[in-house]
Amino acid sequence: MKIFFLNIVFFLLFLDLLYIKAYFYGFININYFLVSMAKFVPASLSYYLFLPFYYLFFLPIEWLLFGLFRLDKIYYNLILTFSLDIFLTTAYLVLMFFISKRLWIKIFGKK
Repeated sequence: MKIFFLNIVFFLLFLDLLYIKAYFYGFININYFLVSMAKFVPASLSYYLFLPFYYLFFLPIEWLLFGLFRLDKIYYNLILTFSLDIFLTTAYLVLMFFISKRLWIKIFGKK
């Protein structure tokens, strides 16, 4: 049951990251994004909530895309960059899932 909970958490995290990245690339309207995201979190608190997610999920992938692959957010590379970004995000989340699963089993046991 605990492992199932971990699966659900990572699936929801993947959907949130996909949604946020689509907003950053301009595929989603700003009004729709603001209305549908967490309205209950104050603006001063949301910065501190977003900071760990940035360093865990966005910074390594952005470094790979724009540092290693030298892809810029220009029009003809936008779809390619977004696709590669989603692929790297998925691969990174799978890696984090298996690391978290091993730690979860080591700390809480298999049941």
